[in-house]
Amino acid sequence: MALSLGGVLAVLAVPLLLITLSVRLVIFTPWLYEYGFTEYNIPAITGIERADLLQAADETRQYFAGNYEPLAITVQRAGKDFALYNEREVAHMADVKAIVQGVERLQFGSLAVMLLLLGLGISAQSRAYLRRYGAALLWGGGLTFGLVAAAAVGAVLFFDLLFLQFHLISFSNDLWVLDPTRDFLIMMYPGGFFQDATLGIGGVALVLSLLAMLTGTLLRRRPGQALLAAATEGMMGPAAHPEVVGLLREIDADLQGIVRWFDTVLYPESVPVGEWHAKDVLGHLVYWHRSSANAVTAVAGGGSPTAQTDTVDAINAQVRQATTPISVRELTVALSLSQQKLSAAAHRLQSPDAVVRIRLDGSQRTLRELLQVTRDHLRQHLAELREASIRGHGG
Repeated sequence: MALSLGGVLAVLAVPLLLITLSVRLVIFTPWLYEYGFTEYNIPAITGIERADLLQAADETRQYFAGNYEPLAITVQRAGKDFALYNEREVAHMADVKAIVQGVERLQFGSLAVMLLLLGLGISAQSRAYLRRYGAALLWGGGLTFGLVAAAAVGAVLFFDLLFLQFHLISFSNDLWVLDPTRDFLIMMYPGGFFQDATLGIGGVALVLSLLAMLTGTLLRRRPGQALLAAATEGMMGPAAHPEVVGLLREIDADLQGIVRWFDTVLYPESVPVGEWHAKDVLGHLVYWHRSSANAVTAVAGGGSPTAQTDTVDAINAQVRQATTPISVRELTVALSLSQQKLSAAAHRLQSPDAVVRIRLDGSQRTLRELLQVTRDHLRQHLAELREASIRGHGG
């Protein structure tokens, strides 16, 4: 799926937001430290009571979130006040704090991008934009899931190597090289602790990515498709002629292909399709599909065939102007509703040879011919939309 610049930004902002949010949720949750100090028997290794260790962890979290320096933590050890970290450890924690606060800025920056795109999209396209925003959430959530799953496999198989590379890339000094026999920072937080924290971050990110994909799917959901399928199968009226049923099925398949195409495009107004844009094509289809449905409905109700009163070019120009202020969401709903109406009327009419329209030149068009023309019309424009995708313009 090719996307506009806004669509690409929305998709890329999703993993950035979800991963940075997961990092901060895990870093700032007391549970991680409670678990780690118990799992790795840190009170016995350090000679510091568990309560003092948890208090030190709490002060560290406050330090990461605050704007003060340096980190100075005093605990009780062997019945005496004890400065927990030496100068080297304190200097390294200042570097870690800079990374943690950088993650925070990335989190809020990506959130701001997503909210900005949502606000701009809704202001420009009303609620119809939510479906395209849902597509971005779906793709962004899937991208997050894939990235995090791959990272989780690496964390399980090659954690020590990856942890070393992280330090080499993230820090411009060697303050992170500590002695586990005398530096309490590495005593309190051994390699296993960081591996567990990494897997915890991955687990949270996977859950958030699934929620993003679920939200995206719900935003893209269309109402009324069960009714549309029922109409196509002849459940809204008497049994139709087999040829009519077959044509209606073909029409429905192409129509749903068009609807799905618009479901995956964030900005169809900017997708060129010949001399038009994709939204213009959709408005054009809605008019002619509705016109066909009305013509068949009139004859099925005992009326006369509908006469064409203007040239195709003149009608297309009027339709393009009239549908400009209408959202894509409203147009796709209108297209589906017109299909329901056409199908129900065709089932009532039954005979494929019934005349339903009088063309501008006075020639007659039967139900069979109208359905064939409608099918070919949808199929032609669906091919054009897919060609736009191949050229990198659409979904």
